[in-house]
Amino acid sequence: MTYETIPPDETHPVSNRTYKLANLATAIAVTVIGIALVFTGLGYGLWDTDRPGPGFFPFGVGVVLMLLGAIWIWQSATNNLLREGESSTPDRRGWRHMVLAIAAIIFFAMTVELLGFVIAFSAMLLVLFWLVAELRWWRAIIAATVMTAFVWVVFQVLLSVPLPTSSIIFLESWGI
Repeated sequence: MTYETIPPDETHPVSNRTYKLANLATAIAVTVIGIALVFTGLGYGLWDTDRPGPGFFPFGVGVVLMLLGAIWIWQSATNNLLREGESSTPDRRGWRHMVLAIAAIIFFAMTVELLGFVIAFSAMLLVLFWLVAELRWWRAIIAATVMTAFVWVVFQVLLSVPLPTSSIIFLESWGI
């Protein structure tokens, strides 16, 4: 299948070429993030002696993102992503949200070893809840705190998966 030529108008404010390039660029970004997560997971170790290691979850998420990204790249490259009547590329606000979400995930991946899981994950969620989901700042803080605590209890306590702690001495002494 190929795109039919649709000139920009109210339902399709951008050309098909722009739409295809935006899809391809986003698919490549998802794949690259997946690759980064796979290597991060491998660096932490996938398995301890009797349980999943701290790299097991990021590795699994990375593999899924790589596979989905590869499928998306193939669909974009072979023109298998057809535009429907109401679809269009993101507006200025949508692009801002997408960039902030990707930046928050990259921030987490780059700082989790230095700051530890609790601080890096909380910061990522705070950005996602406050700036992307546009919750009020105090609701974003509560949501990020509750979600971080939930994930920490599930992995650290229930599944006995050791989550990364900070390499900053005073934070590490608190067990963060």
